[in-house]
Amino acid sequence: MTDRILYPRLWQDGKLTVLGGARDALFTPTDLNNEGVVAGAAGDPSGAQHAAVWRAGKVTRLDLDSSNSGALAVNDDGMVVGTLQR
Repeated sequence: MTDRILYPRLWQDGKLTVLGGARDALFTPTDLNNEGVVAGAAGDPSGAQHAAVWRAGKVTRLDLDSSNSGALAVNDDGMVVGTLQR
């Protein structure tokens, strides 16, 4: 069996966009707001998940003091709600 990486994609305004790049292949989307911002979690090489948002073609990990976290939702003002494990 070969390893496969699933790249999250966004279909918006008739265009398909990969969310992130090879470095962010482990980004898992959970919510999309009306501004096109996607909330989710991005994995790191150790396997930990970190709350992150995708905006304007870039995945940004949220700076949280945690070993595992996830962004579950984002409103149209960009406020993010999620989980945090310490």
